Amino acid sequence: MSAINPEGIDLSRHRKVKSFQQLADSGIDFVYTKASEGYGHTDETFDTNWRGLERVGVLRGAFHYYLPALDPVRQAEHFYRVVSGSGTAGMLPPGVDFEEDGARSDHFKLFLDEVEARFEAAPLIYTSIRFWFASAPVWTSRYSLWAASWYRSTPTLPRGWPTWQFHQYTNRGEAPKYGIDHVTVDVNRFNGTREQLQALGSERQSEGGASAEPGAETSANAPLLCRVRSSALRLRSSPWGAELGKVTTRAVFDVLSVTYDGVGRPWFWINPKACLAGWLCDVLN
Repeated sequence: MSAINPEGIDLSRHRKVKSFQQLADSGIDFVYTKASEGYGHTDETFDTNWRGLERVGVLRGAFHYYLPALDPVRQAEHFYRVVSGSGTAGMLPPGVDFEEDGARSDHFKLFLDEVEARFEAAPLIYTSIRFWFASAPVWTSRYSLWAASWYRSTPTLPRGWPTWQFHQYTNRGEAPKYGIDHVTVDVNRFNGTREQLQALGSERQSEGGASAEPGAETSANAPLLCRVRSSALRLRSSPWGAELGKVTTRAVFDVLSVTYDGVGRPWFWINPKACLAGWLCDVLN
């Protein structure tokens, strides 16, 4: 294995692992495995893959297959529920497989926001020039790209991305050498060193954020006391409104008002005296 551009594979129910030890011994650096699709499907091999990769010490990541016709928030909730049920410590950034026609950029952004809030990490987007938006959304380059561009040493980048983080460069890797019960497998490379790759996982060695603490008794005239669950708060002008900025903190704040959006999620107005003024949904009540 070279220190530059470490390689990995991606898995789903179509590529079943016969021997995780053989996979580890093959010299592979990382594996992304499919967790979910839409908001009702869980990949039947995910839990086995997730636990098997952890057991043999292979760096692991989980991805979700996004379906444009379905509710984006429910999809994100399902993705997180599947992965968190098997443990998120040490995982690579969550990935989203974006390769369906008919997607709306505003709906997809809702999905990305929800995934980031729950995993406390910006998701990685797997896509290609065939499927990405004809006019790239202004927020495109905020997310790292997992480029699907086969049989090329350097990937062709979809609109809006100046560079790539992962490159799926072939779908014809020799599956048996990785202990996989199939003829071929997708092979990917990372745009950096092995140390940089490992750092992506080491950022998530702890399981989740701070736990909720009981607050003071509340009344109509008293603020609700909440503990922040995310280390990066996205303040908005209104629920699902324009992003005002981010604050990195785990402090306890007074919440002066609570409202609910169309899917029943609470949104909280943070007190201005804490130098914050905006709506957020990254706290535990």
